[in-house]
Amino acid sequence: MKGRALPAGALLAVGGGAALIVLWAGGVFDGGRKKDATLTRTAYVAQLQQLCREANRKLSEVPAPASSNPQAIANSIEQALPVLRQVIADEERLKPPRELEAKAKRAFALSDESVQALEASRRKAAAGDGPGAIQALSKFEQVRNRARAAGIALGLKC
Repeated sequence: MKGRALPAGALLAVGGGAALIVLWAGGVFDGGRKKDATLTRTAYVAQLQQLCREANRKLSEVPAPASSNPQAIANSIEQALPVLRQVIADEERLKPPRELEAKAKRAFALSDESVQALEASRRKAAAGDGPGAIQALSKFEQVRNRARAAGIALGLKC
């Protein structure tokens, strides 16, 4: 068979079989035996870390307001909110191991609170209330810092 290429169908079958083995060995397909979707501590933290890195990458693409104009602030926040909402939803879908449940619940509650403060800042900025937007943004930063501390307590470095 030297010098002959394998047909594309054979490559797909081999590649698909290898992928299935990797997925099975990794616990994605377990023959229906595993009823509990709880992750190990290491797997849970690794998945949270990956979600965090992806969110940070997306947020780095959101332009900072070009000025202190309330509408510019509102526009920047409006672009960041969907990213934050999505990462929180993705994180909350993961089932933490029992020993991390309380810490995860605390971190998620703080994340939700920080997004609420950011939404308040956007609303105030959109209404032309610059000082109110800055005050709400300050609250967001305070709560976000507490959420980060809670994430560090979970084992995150992101």
